[in-house]
Amino acid sequence: MASRPALAPDAPDEHAVRQMLIPAGVAYGLFYGLGFSLFAWGYDGWQLSAASAASPWAKLALGLPPVLVLSGVVGGLAAAISQAGVSAI
Repeated sequence: MASRPALAPDAPDEHAVRQMLIPAGVAYGLFYGLGFSLFAWGYDGWQLSAASAASPWAKLALGLPPVLVLSGVVGGLAAAISQAGVSAI
């Protein structure tokens, strides 16, 4: 008779969990990168726009794409590592 775990009889295997966590980590990284960009450069662009400065949204337009790529990659790697100490770095 095969023994089954009493607490989690229908627990998914580790591969299925990892396949779910990596896209979630990428999405979280993208969300964080967007929030950071809007906080850092969006407010600055808004202030420059109110002051009628030339190209007030240039910082946001130039900074947003690399931040989104970098934060998405880092979020995916942090989810793939699955170790809190390493992914915090």
